[in-house]
Amino acid sequence: MKRIIAITTFLLLIPFQSTADESDDGNVMEEIVVTSTYRDTKLMDTPVSISAVTEELMKNTGAQNMEGLFTMIPGLNMTGGGTGSKGQNRYTIRGISSQSGDIGYAPVSGTVAVFIDGTPVTSQLGPDNQISGTLFDIDRVEVLKGPQGTLFGDSSQGGTIRYIYKKPDASGFDAAINVGFASMSESDDDSTRVDAMINIPINDNLAFRLTAWDSETAGFIDNLTPVEDDYNTGQSSGVRAALRYEGETWSVMGSWHHTEQETEGGDATFEAYTNLSNRLPGLPPQSVDEVDIYSLVIEKDFGWATLHSLNSYLDRTVDRVSEGTANGTSLLDFFYFGATEAADHEGCEAAALVGLAFGIPGLCPNWPGIFNFSGPNFTPDGRNVLAISGVNDFYTELGARVPSSVSC
Repeated sequence: MKRIIAITTFLLLIPFQSTADESDDGNVMEEIVVTSTYRDTKLMDTPVSISAVTEELMKNTGAQNMEGLFTMIPGLNMTGGGTGSKGQNRYTIRGISSQSGDIGYAPVSGTVAVFIDGTPVTSQLGPDNQISGTLFDIDRVEVLKGPQGTLFGDSSQGGTIRYIYKKPDASGFDAAINVGFASMSESDDDSTRVDAMINIPINDNLAFRLTAWDSETAGFIDNLTPVEDDYNTGQSSGVRAALRYEGETWSVMGSWHHTEQETEGGDATFEAYTNLSNRLPGLPPQSVDEVDIYSLVIEKDFGWATLHSLNSYLDRTVDRVSEGTANGTSLLDFFYFGATEAADHEGCEAAALVGLAFGIPGLCPNWPGIFNFSGPNFTPDGRNVLAISGVNDFYTELGARVPSSVSC
């Protein structure tokens, strides 16, 4: 059984600024303002089912990403991609989720939309490939439940998740750093994470804010073919830069958000912490996921109405080599291409059970493989290895332009 034997986190704020209202009465509840309706409204007065998690609560729980936070949000469920660094996350709100998942040749859209500072980043590579934002230097996370297509468009049948980060602040200098360390009993290496932020006021109206992070996740699965110890490692890094000018009745902010996630190894096992892979020579399992978001936000207060314009551009590139297990390829080899002496084939019993489930008796030992009709006895050619182990090069480019909206 895996157990975390040491976790250490250090937090330094220079200077420390509390966002909660201070009061002599410790029972006073902090007021949360949300923007899920494209207006600043109090959470308790907003006629939408919303769960809002503030930065203070995230600090108290020690959550560094959505994997450590979703259990605190009613109605939200999440499954991840093993190492947590693959950009492979599936969100489910109130049980609404897509039927399929990560299928490269037939992708479907997710049912939960994801937004980062107003930019839609919902993946069209399948519901299992959603982005999870970092929770460092964030103002809050809003989770809207139920169909939200009117406000947030495509892929919002189940709801919407919004990551809202802190803006540059011209009122004063600020900086913060967070360092984390973890050790696992099943791993020979340690996992580390470093986050840093600096806010620089340039003058009374203009400020620049820079946030950067880097994390390394140690592997804990040993592969036997070939022999590789702790081969499922992950690495994630990123930077977020924003420049904001605020006048008396208008403001403009330009920002750039970049993340890069890399993994090596796979997540499948045939017993605890052990994998028996079917390695193709020269194609070790790995993935690289790069995301760039460019945005320009313009706000103007006319007194009788407010103009809010958000123009953004999203560029995401995913390169992935997936690897099948030896047991899985052996079964597919029998089912699709047949095998010599089918009765003694290791996949015979499983194939017979599958046939009975679909009302087809006698699949074993008489089934020769649906792609080979030469007779009941032939030698497997291993072509299924090419089918189950693929080199996928996905590239999506989305220019997302959110129409300007006027709200009174």
